Amino acid sequence: MSINWIGGILSTVVLGLLLLTGLILQNPVRLLITGNRAIGVVVGTDISSRLSGNAAKTPVKALTVEFSIPTGDRIRVSGRSYSDSPPVPLGEVVTVAFSPSNPRNVQLLLWSEFPLGPVGFILGFVAIIIAMWMAGIVMSGDTKMDDPFRLLPKVISYFHGSPKNLKKHGIPAIATIIEVNIETHMLHYRIDKVTAFPSAKSHDFISLEITLPNWNPPKTGAEIRKGDQFRVYLDSLKPDKNYFIDFNDKLGNDPFIKSMDEEEDADVTDDRDNESDNATTKIPSTH
Repeated sequence: MSINWIGGILSTVVLGLLLLTGLILQNPVRLLITGNRAIGVVVGTDISSRLSGNAAKTPVKALTVEFSIPTGDRIRVSGRSYSDSPPVPLGEVVTVAFSPSNPRNVQLLLWSEFPLGPVGFILGFVAIIIAMWMAGIVMSGDTKMDDPFRLLPKVISYFHGSPKNLKKHGIPAIATIIEVNIETHMLHYRIDKVTAFPSAKSHDFISLEITLPNWNPPKTGAEIRKGDQFRVYLDSLKPDKNYFIDFNDKLGNDPFIKSMDEEEDADVTDDRDNESDNATTKIPSTH
């Protein structure tokens, strides 16, 4: 059994980054949803030893807010976001969310107090990885790049497998009608890979045969008969499941078309005939 090393490594990296994002947002989101609300007042700033990135190199500051809890105690905390100039001036009112079991665990309800910068950077990096990953799957067609849950190929097939995209990027093949019945809406056809258009992406695909019991005839105006051949475009990722038959692009007619079962029966008959001929030639002559 081959191990999907590339997909496994990329999946681990993506899941690790998403887990890190969840850990960063865990406390602020929990306080936002379940924390008690209180009205606080900005009473000062907390000055950090870190310097700002501007030319003046001034220390960065965070808001210091004081609020009361139901027990009557007054709690003073500092915000989590440090900047050159705090977003709220001294004496301004600020809504806070705090944990009932630990009132000093506080989230100031200001956009600047949520870790949107780090989270946005991580999610942007994840998006780039996934985009490059999907591009690699599409261009290579290598299943070793699939994720363990095969979610990305499903997403790719959803968008990449549309008739418009298949006609533009799909692998050309030929669909030949074996049996058709317009009245009962039955269509029996087979799809064969075109050897004139070799593709490494579909090296495992040879042919397939399908019967559609609820087929809706295309509105091309032309009668479809046994042996008619049409252009078909295969999805490079799932050529045996995702394809588009263009009934407007008729290639010709093969009156000698056979189903796979008929070909197999013919091969068995030929083998028996060959064995019979060989047995006949081996009969010694009598003198």
